[in-house]
Amino acid sequence: MDDLLNQDPQLTPPTRSKRRTSIIIAIVVIVVVAALAVCAALLVRHFVVETFIVNGPSMQPTLDGGDDSVPDDGDTLLLNKLADIGRGDIVVLSCDWGSETSRYLVKRVVAVAGDTVEIKDNVLYVNDSPVQEDYIYEPMTNTPDIPRTTIAEGHCFVLGDNRNNSTDSRHFGAIDNADIVGKCFLIIGRDGKLRKP
Repeated sequence: MDDLLNQDPQLTPPTRSKRRTSIIIAIVVIVVVAALAVCAALLVRHFVVETFIVNGPSMQPTLDGGDDSVPDDGDTLLLNKLADIGRGDIVVLSCDWGSETSRYLVKRVVAVAGDTVEIKDNVLYVNDSPVQEDYIYEPMTNTPDIPRTTIAEGHCFVLGDNRNNSTDSRHFGAIDNADIVGKCFLIIGRDGKLRKP
């Protein structure tokens, strides 16, 4: 019993300096973890996920482009920059028509490499079959016929859902997949509600 009362002073609870060191180490660890999390988020933002705000009517009724005269007024798209592109996907593409700055467009992929595309009498044919499109604003009108064409490797054919008010592959042809910024995987509506494309 006397041995318990006369403990070695070196076995006493940690001193203030030891506690201070422990607190400093904990703070450094928290700062390093937070910095790594921020770096990871920035890398994901730069290489994997991108946002795009729709402006204009070319993808109605699927996407709300808001008021053309108000910047950043439309739906917000979350884009996967690494996703494979397939028929029916909504994509954002970068177009450079000889201007100093690139223009970004949002369109729907209707045909991919190896597919055949034709527009005849205002009807879209992919692989020689008319395409049933429940998502378009209204049927095409006054669209010049496009002869049956095979989409080259590494390219796709894109159209706006608002076919009568869209600049798309009918005007500039099939696009190079390298010009696609990303594929939409989530839509944030102007009302803040989330929906899938």
